[in-house]
Amino acid sequence: MKQFAVKTKDGHEVNFNFPTSISEISENYLTKISDALHVADNYSLVALCYSEKLSTVILTARTAKQNAKIKVTPIFVKAGNCDIPFIKEGKMKQRVVTMQSQLSLGVHVNLPHHKLTLDFFANVVKNAEDKAIYEKELANADGRECIFLEFKLIPNSDIMGLLDIDIPTIDNNYVSVNNDGE
Repeated sequence: MKQFAVKTKDGHEVNFNFPTSISEISENYLTKISDALHVADNYSLVALCYSEKLSTVILTARTAKQNAKIKVTPIFVKAGNCDIPFIKEGKMKQRVVTMQSQLSLGVHVNLPHHKLTLDFFANVVKNAEDKAIYEKELANADGRECIFLEFKLIPNSDIMGLLDIDIPTIDNNYVSVNNDGE
């Protein structure tokens, strides 16, 4: 997790505790914020996990840059009633295998009480009391990327697979990586 605090012009202090990996996203959090949403039959709620360095997000927010390229990993949250066995048995936080175009066509869902979004962070940064927020984050950057979440409803027919996130390591005869340098 990465902590980040911003004092706004109107005197509020906003404290962020960003996950830096999907494993740091709490299933309890996903359950609580999506509890109010009742998913229609044959649809699934997917969390889009945007991963980027805070300095890049701050710069993008400050310059109103459009179409920034940010890595996205879709993860499964929950499904409505359906007859597709692998979706009925889907587990929260499994990676969703689908085409990017299907995700972009999905219905955006604005969940109540969810603030870990790019838009909310950008608005806080734009309203920051300290105008040197970008320079300070750049100076303190630790190289870790932070995760922001957005939610979409997509038809189950667009989900081609669900991939477990915690896959055990297998023997790999083709590529080996030496971790002695860490």
